[in-house]
Amino acid sequence: MAWVFVRLKARLVVNGLRGGTGRVIGTVVGAIYGAILAVAGFSIFVAAGSRSRDGWVIALLFGAALTLGWVSFPLLGFGSDETLDPTRLELLPLTRRDQMTGLLAASIVGIGPLATLVALAGAAVGFAPGGPGAVLVVAAVVVQLALCLSVSRAVVTALSAALRSRRGRDLRVILVALVALAPQLLRFVFVPAHASLRTLRPLANVVGWLPLALPMRAAVAASGGHLAAAGAELALGVVTVVAAVGWWSHTLERIATAPEAAAPARAVAQPAAPSRRDPLFGAWLAWLPRTRTGAVAARETRVTWRDPRRRVQLVSSLLLPFLVLGGVLARGVSHQPALVYGALLVIGLGGARANNQLGLDGRAWWVHEASGADPASDLRGKNLSLAVTSLPIAAGAALILAAVSGGWAQLAAVILFAAGLCGIQLGVGNIVSLRAPSPMPSSRNNAWAANTGQGCLIGLIGIAALFAVGVLSLPAIIAVVLVPSAPGRTVIALASVGYGYGLWRAGTAVAVRDGRRRGPEILEALNRGQGAT
Repeated sequence: MAWVFVRLKARLVVNGLRGGTGRVIGTVVGAIYGAILAVAGFSIFVAAGSRSRDGWVIALLFGAALTLGWVSFPLLGFGSDETLDPTRLELLPLTRRDQMTGLLAASIVGIGPLATLVALAGAAVGFAPGGPGAVLVVAAVVVQLALCLSVSRAVVTALSAALRSRRGRDLRVILVALVALAPQLLRFVFVPAHASLRTLRPLANVVGWLPLALPMRAAVAASGGHLAAAGAELALGVVTVVAAVGWWSHTLERIATAPEAAAPARAVAQPAAPSRRDPLFGAWLAWLPRTRTGAVAARETRVTWRDPRRRVQLVSSLLLPFLVLGGVLARGVSHQPALVYGALLVIGLGGARANNQLGLDGRAWWVHEASGADPASDLRGKNLSLAVTSLPIAAGAALILAAVSGGWAQLAAVILFAAGLCGIQLGVGNIVSLRAPSPMPSSRNNAWAANTGQGCLIGLIGIAALFAVGVLSLPAIIAVVLVPSAPGRTVIALASVGYGYGLWRAGTAVAVRDGRRRGPEILEALNRGQGAT
């Protein structure tokens, strides 16, 4: 049965290459990255084995990182890789043992498993001593791979019901943020400046006793000639694998027999008390005007977190400053008040949301046209929603950067500059949104769906819009460079708010004029490339 699953998985991988040029390119890029990671991991383990004093630090930390990667990355790909969903096999006449054996065997097929196997082979080469210790090292490598596979399958199966829901898609977005920030965050929190392998020994000692790194700890002990300790630690690693497989089996049984809708059904059985609040605006958006502009702003704000694609854009805008400044933050940023201005990257590099405001509506934009074309109110509502969701993120990033750099005196100026830059961004974005609308494919599972049909053109338009925002922002940038004092920059920031508001009004006027006479062309552009409903 295991061989049947392996052949099926291999066939799925091969057939996936026939899905179009995009899949082929994605597979080739994945293979290149997998090869790089495999060679890097192999080299790291071999180099660690040649270091008699500190090699164990590298082995333990890298082994734990491999296992954590196997736990997190399948969760991120759950929506796009249907082979991870255990419910796909429930209707087949398979015993639980056949199903688990086949799924574990199929887990070895693919770019990621092959890269992991090559990387772990470096541990066998680097740490294997002469004599019986070499057998223990090879066994530790096999147990480490089995631990990666079993823990990954157990976690994905346990969370499969949640990952198919809207909250599960929210969880994947949060996991993307954590995975993106994890290297710099760990380096900033746990790795001191000018760190060496000796300073990482306490962290490696703690990680080495975690179940995720026990096989690597056994390999290190066997390399040093401590065969009894290596055997005991290897036995604990096998126990961990057995526990993960048992958890996985129990979860599969529960998914096959327990109805997922039991809890929601109990909740529906008790009708909610009637509320006098407007269901569109609610309590948090009650301050919005009860006009078409306010209704569009309320809808856009609510959908911002419910639509996976909008959530990805929102979270990406929050991560941008810290990813760009990650190296600077890791080296220490005390007494560097100018670093607070990095929060403006939230607005400046978040143009994807402003430059394609109609694309996420897609063919649903006809509702705006059918209800009486009023592009002015529609654009103002969308702009208000973008400002409401972007400016607090920029302010939060500025507060964090001010706290770590001591730039409190620049905080007020940065927040005002963010408001002015937001006006410039929205003015340019309104024109681009109505001059070059591009539909985004609807996807309930894949939060990173993109319109591949016009990728190059959309990319060039985005670069041109970013260049336009930069040119229009030059007066404020030059003034900030010439005036170093915080009070002076605050005055300039106040003026930049008015400047940004004027450019927003001008850009909106141009966009509204185009929108009123290009309604059919906009609808045709937004309907292009989407399947029939």
